[in-house]
Amino acid sequence: FGPHVAISEAGELGKYQRFGQAAPTTACCAILDALRAANQEIEPYNDEEDDMQEVWLFRHVAQQIDKIREADSPVAAVTLEAYEAIKKQMLGIINNDFSTGHLILIGGIQINMPAPFEDEFQPLLFQVSNKNQTFHLLEHLVVK
Repeated sequence: FGPHVAISEAGELGKYQRFGQAAPTTACCAILDALRAANQEIEPYNDEEDDMQEVWLFRHVAQQIDKIREADSPVAAVTLEAYEAIKKQMLGIINNDFSTGHLILIGGIQINMPAPFEDEFQPLLFQVSNKNQTFHLLEHLVVK
């Protein structure tokens, strides 16, 4: 689970030129729209039914807007804040009483890279849990 962010050919964080497009566009559009709206202090939609994801992101970004504005890279900061909000939501709905098995969660940030590079994933959470205990395994994760 987690958000994504892109890097353009020019190295600009939050921009990505998708196949068939004439110029780079924002990525993640929903997160960057929430940042724009929070900077302007306007909620993007009056009704959650219009775009529940955008309203949810906006409300979380708006709570952290001062911290995001002060960051060296507001795009990186807002992406990390989005991840933290998503993580909190995910961890809040876990129910390990479903069986005797284990639930594995992997969370992080998907990084869309320009050609010829492959997309990357920055893991930020790797946990295994059951009804009795939770194991945090990120420090044991080895990427080859």
